[in-house]
Amino acid sequence: MRSLGTEIVLGLLLAGTAVAMTVPMSKWTTTLAPVSEGSGAVAGTAELDSTGTATSTARVSIRGDRPGAIRPWHVHHGPCGQDGAILGSASDYPPIKVGPGGTGSATATLDVPTPSTGDYLVNVHASAADLSTIVACGDLHMGK
Repeated sequence: MRSLGTEIVLGLLLAGTAVAMTVPMSKWTTTLAPVSEGSGAVAGTAELDSTGTATSTARVSIRGDRPGAIRPWHVHHGPCGQDGAILGSASDYPPIKVGPGGTGSATATLDVPTPSTGDYLVNVHASAADLSTIVACGDLHMGK
């Protein structure tokens, strides 16, 4: 015969498993390519992952950039060249700080669920003072 404590523990385990099974897990990835003249050969990779029912993590890594550059970046709605609204809050995206080797990376935690459909992109801007110039961009694609 099971005790009340055992029944409660079993119930909590089953409830936790059911919640974990309903969390949508999706992963989007892209390869970033140089966009604007004078941006050099800034390229890299980016991804957007589901980290829960209402949170996402975006990561970006670049190479071929000018050492010391500070590059804002965001995930946007739409394809490259037709940037829509930023996914989440712009303030959630820490800038990429380019190191001596011309590489840099950053991670953003977003208080939005990871989308399961649609068009999304990651872009890297020239600077905080020049957000209209995109130095690298990549269209996100849903992973398998």
